[in-house]
Amino acid sequence: MGNVPAKESVDSSTGSRSMTTADFAKQFLIARLDTNSNEHTLVKHGKEKESKKWAFRAKQMNNLIVKYDENVDGGYLAPFDNYKYNLDYQTELVRELIKNRKLSPFFTPLQDYDENWTDEELLEYLKNNLTIHKRVDLNTLADDIEDPNEHKLHMSSSTKKKIESKLKTLKLKQQAGATQNYEIERHLRDFKEYQVIPEKFPNIFSDDLLLRIYKDCEECPICFLYYPKLLNSTRCCDQPICTECFVQMKRLDPHYPHDEGGTPGPANQEEENDPGKLISEPVKCPFCAVGDFGVLYSPPADFRVGLDSSCKPGEYNFNDPGVIEENEGEDSKDNENVVLTEADLADPFSTKRETLERRNKLKHSRKTSNITQHGSSIERARRGSVPKDGVGVITIDLIRPDWEQKLLSARAKIARRSAAATALHATSLLTEEENANGDTGGRRRHSHRSHARNGHTYEEQQLLEERLIQEAMRLSLLDEEERQMRERMRNSL
Repeated sequence: MGNVPAKESVDSSTGSRSMTTADFAKQFLIARLDTNSNEHTLVKHGKEKESKKWAFRAKQMNNLIVKYDENVDGGYLAPFDNYKYNLDYQTELVRELIKNRKLSPFFTPLQDYDENWTDEELLEYLKNNLTIHKRVDLNTLADDIEDPNEHKLHMSSSTKKKIESKLKTLKLKQQAGATQNYEIERHLRDFKEYQVIPEKFPNIFSDDLLLRIYKDCEECPICFLYYPKLLNSTRCCDQPICTECFVQMKRLDPHYPHDEGGTPGPANQEEENDPGKLISEPVKCPFCAVGDFGVLYSPPADFRVGLDSSCKPGEYNFNDPGVIEENEGEDSKDNENVVLTEADLADPFSTKRETLERRNKLKHSRKTSNITQHGSSIERARRGSVPKDGVGVITIDLIRPDWEQKLLSARAKIARRSAAATALHATSLLTEEENANGDTGGRRRHSHRSHARNGHTYEEQQLLEERLIQEAMRLSLLDEEERQMRERMRNSL
């Protein structure tokens, strides 16, 4: 005897029966399918989720606006917009990485560059062509792909929601675009006044800073635009890559493993219904195809201007030893007190480790910068591959940490679809059997006749009940995993 019956028990006096585990699982799955019973809760939760989603999108687009007074070592905290307006990386995290000199800033790219230009020719080109951002045409922000369902007289609720979402997104883009155009005009206006009253606009780049940054440029192998030789380098093959190209990369949507032909997809129907088979592959290096793509960045050791520095861009003077000597004196004095712990060595964001490395490179960098100033190009020393969890490595997964949540959501979607099919199928069969038995007696007395009539055996019924229990448990576990993932994401922001 047990405390909980394995099968349903029948009260002979009343003919009623107690609920078994299979009955409970069946009701649980049916309740998950019945949206009407929880309509009020779902609507309330949906509105809160929708509100948070649009608040996050508004914040994202605001972080993508380039402001000339938010600069780091001659670059900015937001991209120049070489690609379509569809960036969804963690903007707050990337901004912090740039401020902390862990990632190359977003430099304004050059369409043309000639290493034989004199300083005067380079300055003239920069002043005529250098802007903080491409001017935004507000009329071209609408989606290029038009939904054919939008022209139907009678639209479904899902189509209406898509249209509303597109209109809201367009409004956010237009607001961000208008703000960006204002920032462009503000920069141009202040740049003109800076030529007359330079001390009034300390965040306008001085001529010396422009020459220091753009005197020696290199081409990004991805977008084929010219940038200062202060780009990121891939951890695996040490290839240069601009930050704007780096933040474009992301994992593919969750999919089934590749088959022998190389195309992703389930091998059979059984695998298609197994959410555990879904995978999310790390981004591979675009140059050498090594997985877990990441980059390293070495900030300039001979100067530090903009945010988190004592020198404003407009105050930078290459020939003025004041700024360099001041930093050198501080470095020599503080270098004796810097002691790296094991935690500092393991932490890619350790400011002490970064400061010590920068100071150790300072003397060598000042020697080579004089050679670069006179037109000689310094070849970057090649290094070996660095592991994905190495010191200073910034991976795609770091700036896009939501890949786990996307994978869980995709698995949960398939699991719910499978559970729905199982629940409907099992409920139909069990209901048919109960109707066939009628009120004349227990299920055991009529089991043989009813099973023969319904075309399935007692063992098949047991398998169905076990499947119901398994599906209910799997959905419950997925719900808990999703909840924990959302909690971790919320705490990390």
